[in-house]
Amino acid sequence: MSYKNASIAVRKLCTVINGIACIILAFLVLLLVVNIIGRFIKSPVTGSYEGVQFGFALIVCFSIAATALAGKHIEIDLVFNRYPQKFKTVLEIINQIVGIGLFTLIVYRLCADGAESARLVEKSSTLGLPVSLFKYLLAFGFALLGLVIFMKLWELIGGQKCRQR
Repeated sequence: MSYKNASIAVRKLCTVINGIACIILAFLVLLLVVNIIGRFIKSPVTGSYEGVQFGFALIVCFSIAATALAGKHIEIDLVFNRYPQKFKTVLEIINQIVGIGLFTLIVYRLCADGAESARLVEKSSTLGLPVSLFKYLLAFGFALLGLVIFMKLWELIGGQKCRQR
């Protein structure tokens, strides 16, 4: 598979996963509204707290790769713009390598914890949801982010210009 085809596949996957994050967000908003109304009539939704915890964790890890792909993360570059272009490119490469290493460690740890949770048949306290499933889903989201960072590194090394401000 060529880099171009892989890049297109990763972009499509990021779009799909980001769409899933949007659906989860819509569901959580609905859950919270129903829960608030239920509290007024003395019948709150059981497990809403757990659902919100797991849901928002999934929203973050599913949407972060698409955000990185679009270059929409918050940046504060008071000093960065004053450096020469070659130095900025070197800093970008170092940043991408550190990011890949960091998210590789995060994915490894989440997978190890997920395997341990599966082995122990760990379940959430109220809803009884398998905790390992959510750990694996988090690992998938962060692995996708690592893949996006790798793609950006590949483009940067391949002669693409460093970000221009």
